[in-house]
Amino acid sequence: MKSAEAVLLLLCLPLLPLAAQVTLPGASQAPGSTTAAGSSTAAGSTTPPSPAAQSGTGKPDLSVPVDKKDTWVVGFCALNAERVPPEDQYLTYSIPLMLKNQLAGISVHSLPATDRDRVRHALIAHELTTVDQNVTALYKERDALLLNAIDATIPPTSAVDAKITLALARRDFLKSMDLTLIKVAEQKPLSVKEGSGVGKLFDALSIPASVFCERQGIDLLVGGMVRDVEGYVLLDVWAYDAASNSVVVSYRDAARRDEVYQSVPPAGRQLTGLFLGKPWAAISFTPDPPGGSLFVGGKLVATGRTPLLYVTPGTLDIKVSAPGYRDLTQTMSLGDAEEASVSVTLEKEKTGTVVISSTPSGADVYVESVWKGKTPLSLETPFDRTRVDITAQGFYDMPFSISESSPAELSLVLQPDTVSRDAVQKKARNDFYDAFTWFALSLPVPLFCYAFALDSAVQARELGSGPQYTSAQVRGTLFYGGYLVGTVVSASLFTWMLFRIIHYVTVSTRTAG
Repeated sequence: MKSAEAVLLLLCLPLLPLAAQVTLPGASQAPGSTTAAGSSTAAGSTTPPSPAAQSGTGKPDLSVPVDKKDTWVVGFCALNAERVPPEDQYLTYSIPLMLKNQLAGISVHSLPATDRDRVRHALIAHELTTVDQNVTALYKERDALLLNAIDATIPPTSAVDAKITLALARRDFLKSMDLTLIKVAEQKPLSVKEGSGVGKLFDALSIPASVFCERQGIDLLVGGMVRDVEGYVLLDVWAYDAASNSVVVSYRDAARRDEVYQSVPPAGRQLTGLFLGKPWAAISFTPDPPGGSLFVGGKLVATGRTPLLYVTPGTLDIKVSAPGYRDLTQTMSLGDAEEASVSVTLEKEKTGTVVISSTPSGADVYVESVWKGKTPLSLETPFDRTRVDITAQGFYDMPFSISESSPAELSLVLQPDTVSRDAVQKKARNDFYDAFTWFALSLPVPLFCYAFALDSAVQARELGSGPQYTSAQVRGTLFYGGYLVGTVVSASLFTWMLFRIIHYVTVSTRTAG
């Protein structure tokens, strides 16, 4: 009998998930019993458990998805090669590197309304995928609990059913949610993610672009292919957008091997719109003077020479200015993807003058080390403080500065240089050489006298007495006296030499320049 009951139970197991969710009309339970859904009902109750009873005290997740990417990431990969000879393999990385350099000046990506909606849809799709995976896992968990229901130690399925209810509520909320509730920035900083290949490119793709972008966190991937066909190079450059899961730019061209690089700029112009995310025009700015500034629509956009500057196409109000020059304003119209050159030469703004005169007249005037003429001389008043030097033969140089606040006339008196600086320095040097020479010549005298006096003393000691003894003593006394006198003279000459060298250093320092 027990065996028959076990077989009947196994046959009914597939019906348990349905029985767990549906309460048949008229079915009754004992007081305090628990349904398969895990809710306790009174005897004779025919009402299915409510969502509140299923979820317990939990509340469904109604939070709005958040765009957590604060940058727009671009990647460049090497081009795939098809029938390309080994000597032309360099094209697979040189072409994307040229595109990368051409677009390096773009630092901000704008997201128009359509792009922001794509980001919102992608966020919703990602959230729904996560929820569906969670629901599937919960159903499997509940089925496993029901299959093991004969074991009284297994907990009831009420907790799992509550989780399923919450997950389904989350899915319904996401499907019906207003997309405008998801905040997506209108602009994001553009960053280029680097790979480990040549020139920090990614290797040529060997997997789908969608999988690669998901793994690397890339929003836009630039790649392509080069083919060799009978001496011609077929170039195919594409850009894959991860948000729309599609190729948004495809540039194709054919050229001879020595002309293939001419195809890179047009491909770069097509990619420029994607990188900027909005219509664009470009200006190359070359001012004279070199420090001129360019204002577009009243906003400073460049100072100094700029090879390529991206602006919004249309009618542009341009102003070029530089200190000391008259501003130049003009209006220009640029169409979409049009490039123009702004090469201007500003006119110097007329300012006051300063007349420089000197006593004596005819002195040379140098402005920032550039000779301008002889005094009296009229100079334009500079806007910034500028160094001026006045020099004349036989007079000390006079440095000073002029600026916008300088008086209209400057009268300067040069101080005479009564003694030639070179002559003073030369005389001090010669005096030092003379003192050193006399000191060097005096050194042998005391040395030789001392040696001769010592020899005479030794000779007198050996003789002991007699005329030769007396002669040796006299000779020793004379040489010893010469030693003493020579030492005093050498010491005096050494002191004089020190004095002359100190004087020479002092004069050289004072007359330098």
